[in-house]
Amino acid sequence: MNWKILLFSLLLLPVLVGLGCWQLLRAQEKEQWLQAYQTMQNKAPQSQDNLQEPPRYARVSVSGVYSESGDWLLDNQIREGRFGYRVFTPFCLRDDACVLVERGWIPGDLDRSVLPTIPSAPGRLTLEGRADQLTDSYSMGANETSISAPYRVQILKLEEVRERVPGRLADWVLRLDPNQPGALTTVWEPVVMGPEKHYGYAVQWFAMALALVALTIWKWRRGDSEDKQLQAAGETDIGTTGHG
Repeated sequence: MNWKILLFSLLLLPVLVGLGCWQLLRAQEKEQWLQAYQTMQNKAPQSQDNLQEPPRYARVSVSGVYSESGDWLLDNQIREGRFGYRVFTPFCLRDDACVLVERGWIPGDLDRSVLPTIPSAPGRLTLEGRADQLTDSYSMGANETSISAPYRVQILKLEEVRERVPGRLADWVLRLDPNQPGALTTVWEPVVMGPEKHYGYAVQWFAMALALVALTIWKWRRGDSEDKQLQAAGETDIGTTGHG
């Protein structure tokens, strides 16, 4: 039986160690993101009048108008225990160049057929916020885009927004600062899970790997001890039989 235990441990141990190493890498990535965010934190906003992507978390200002093509509601967004949506609206700068603006969170209705009324911000405006990328964190399941605006989606994809925006849409998004024209309740954070949690998970995986090694050694030694006892008992029985 010892070889089965050893085989099981040899198969599981790399998995546990690999998961611990992966959590360490994730923690390092989060630290780099936070460092980049802090570097940009105190810089004055730079005017952005084209679609060229600024550095991630860079503070930028844009001038233009909110597009009349419609708002986008990212579904299933919970804040303080209440259901709602994250609202995105295209903002057109000049020469048909637009950028998608994350305006913030708005509460939803328990009646799923009732969509929220998004406050408008008409006229030419100057907005300030942070440049960022549209990441997989916005994926909430299979996508079911509404037929008409506001467009309720489970996954926000720039490709779908481009199909409904009369102009060229940038590959980056602007996360609107609080108190800006059209801003709603701010819910965005640079990282959802801090690096300290990833380090904690890494310790757990490595501890499980260590426990597996210790258990395997204990089980192996116990098996050897039982085998020796059985062998000694067998020799005793043989000796007793021969004496008789």
